[in-house]
Amino acid sequence: LHNLWSASNKLNRDALKLAIPTTPFVTAGIMAISDVSTAIYGDNSHAVDLMRANALTDPLSIAAGTTIKYYATKKAA
Repeated sequence: LHNLWSASNKLNRDALKLAIPTTPFVTAGIMAISDVSTAIYGDNSHAVDLMRANALTDPLSIAAGTTIKYYATKKAA
C-alpha cells in the first residue's frame, strides 16, 4: 500500500509538471476499478493507471458518487 501511495504521488507530481489535464468520472453505483476502466475506456486495461491517479481506499468497492480522475490525453471510449 505504501508503494502504491508513493507511485500515486509521483504520478501526480509528474502530471503537474507536464500540465496534463484530468477529466472527472463520477461513479453511479458501487463499482470496482476494472468497471470504471471499462466505463471510461471500453476495457479494463487502464485499471492500474486509474489506481495510480486516485487515492482509493478499496479499488474493488468504490462508493457511488466517488469522483475518479483520469488523464484526458488517453483515448477514452
